[in-house]
Amino acid sequence: MLMRSAGKISGRAYNIAIGQHFISEKDLCAFLEYEFIRGGCDGSAYVPVVAGGRNALSIHYTSNDYLLRWAAVTTSAFSSSLSIRDGDLVLVDAGGVKSVAPAHIEPPN
Repeated sequence: MLMRSAGKISGRAYNIAIGQHFISEKDLCAFLEYEFIRGGCDGSAYVPVVAGGRNALSIHYTSNDYLLRWAAVTTSAFSSSLSIRDGDLVLVDAGGVKSVAPAHIEPPN
């Protein structure tokens, strides 16, 4: 029951995140972790992978410090090459944990 609950909470967090716009991988990661806890999980089950653009090709990428889109608040210190374009892939491997029961969200085949 705990694993099923953690899975449902994690799935809801993904569904909410899909409708949002995030400036960076860290923003998306923080949002998911917040939603896991808000939904009733104890936190993340493992170190989340949130990888946008070219980072999505790296297995177990956990820096989560890439810009997902160019924002008006950025300065000229950032290069436009640091941001991905609309339609670029953002890979997410994250799930919540309840007690000792982790959730793991698998992508569809």
